[in-house]
Amino acid sequence: MKIIQPLALAAATLTALLGIAGPASAALTVTLSPADAAAQPGPATSFVFGLDVAGLEDLGIDISDAPVLAAFIRFVPTVGSASPAPLSIASASVGSYFDTLFNPVVSILPAGSETKVDVQYSTFDDVTFQTVPLPASGQFVSFTVAAVPFASPGTWNMEAYLVVDNEDELPVLSNVTSATITLVPEPETYALFAAGLLALGAAVRRRAS
Repeated sequence: MKIIQPLALAAATLTALLGIAGPASAALTVTLSPADAAAQPGPATSFVFGLDVAGLEDLGIDISDAPVLAAFIRFVPTVGSASPAPLSIASASVGSYFDTLFNPVVSILPAGSETKVDVQYSTFDDVTFQTVPLPASGQFVSFTVAAVPFASPGTWNMEAYLVVDNEDELPVLSNVTSATITLVPEPETYALFAAGLLALGAAVRRRAS
């Protein structure tokens, strides 16, 4: 197995963060689904997402056994929401994209403020001794996002992009796709808030009289 070059990976991540397109990046697209997810915070709140990919077979570089084929995922708080986000990637599994490929293995690794979901695979069939073509599109990975138990309510944008690097050519980057995760206050919280407003209004009226 090849060793991932740290400088190449860092360059790819920095390029994506700066919004600079890599070679052939227009052909490589990813999409998160669902686009929105919400739940009340509890002892074990979680969300399941899929990351679909298209265009891997049309990049113009050899990725039959790419040493880096990874999604990078980050959580960006909206105004008033906690930072860092009380969210993390708890688990991941390979998607349907790898159904016709061989020995796919997924791993979850920290990558600074992001999480790297990496898939190692092979296009070589040990039975027929033939190399199979890459699919045109499919689900790259399915993954679970877990919230910290009883986390404070808020809304975060989850952003994801794909990095492809065969170590011989410049890394190829996809678009950045996003989905929204919301931790909704429990109904009791709204009830207490409403009761507080009513009490405040009553106090103001008493002072006015």
